[in-house]
This record gives sequence, structure tokens and C-alpha cells, in this order.
Amino acid sequence: MRKYERIDWKFFAGLIGVALLIGVLTVLYLLVTSPEGHIVEVGIFMFVLCSAILSICFFAGLIGAIFAKKTKKKLDEEVTFSKDCSFDGDSTFLYIDLHQGKIAIISYLNPLNVQIFDAREISEMHSQVNKLGNAVSEVSFRFKINGKKVKIPTLTCHRTSVSIKSNRFKEAWEKSERFVGFLRQAQMVAEKQ
Repeated sequence: MRKYERIDWKFFAGLIGVALLIGVLTVLYLLVTSPEGHIVEVGIFMFVLCSAILSICFFAGLIGAIFAKKTKKKLDEEVTFSKDCSFDGDSTFLYIDLHQGKIAIISYLNPLNVQIFDAREISEMHSQVNKLGNAVSEVSFRFKINGKKVKIPTLTCHRTSVSIKSNRFKEAWEKSERFVGFLRQAQMVAEKQ
């Protein structure tokens, strides 16, 4: 039984490690080549380096998206996995194979790995709406893979909300319910095999 890993810490540690290595080599170069030591320049550089590392952490999803799209292309070329249903979310690509009863997930925070699971490993599939009164901030479909929660939004509103009576909400809700249905269908296929 494989565990779902939403975040690949090794990938992001590698990004930060590369930034640190470049920084250390640059500081050493500045210290060796300058006769006075240029401590002020080294201090400014270290500040810029720390800012760059924080930016990598802050924009991890954007960096991961670039790699996730490349990983998605590799999966698209793979013939063994039938991609009957696919969903390109804000931070996740989801494929559902309705013939073999499998699902594949590529997360922006784990962009180098295609995680393929038997649909028997998923449970508690449902749609969920985050709202306050008639104002909706998020619609998502959720499920668990071997007990680990997965949330894939079909509608996300930042700084605003959508009326529960709007077409935008209805489309997001229908899409969420449709994918819950696809997950259940894949699960039924997997259980028959």
C-alpha cells in the first residue's frame, strides 16, 4: 500500500541547496578577490541570497507547476494508463482510468512524481462547499487515499465570493459532483477486478 505524498521535500530542498551553493561560492569569490574584504558587499549579497531562498519557498507552487507540466506531458505519452477523465486543478493534475480502476495524481508540490493508485485505495469521496450564508469561497471534491486527505478545488475565490445562485457556482458544483462520480465508477471497476 503506497502512501500519497502531496509534497516532495527533497525537490524543494534541492532548489534551496542550489541557491545556497551559488551564494556560498559567490561570497567566497568576493572575499578572495577583493583586497579589503568588502564586508558590506558580502552583507548585501547575503541579504539578497536570503531573499531569493525565501522567494523560492514562497513561489514553490509556481516553480512546481513548471515541472508538473513536464511530468504531465510524460504521462500523456504513456500508453499503459488510459486517461478517460482528467482534471487540471489549481495545484493538481488528476487522471482517472475507468477501464483499469486507477487514478493518477501530479501535485505542483510534488512535481517530478506521477503517483498512480488503485481506486480501491480511495475512500470518503464527496463534494464540499465553503460558504458563509449565500457567499461561496470554494467548491472542491475531496477523497482519501489510504487515509490521507486529498482536496481538489473546482472553484476558488480569493478576496471575493460567488453567490450560491450564480452560474459559476453551479458549474463548479456540477464538475465536482461529476468527478466524485468518476472516482466511484473507477472504484467499482477496481473492485470487480
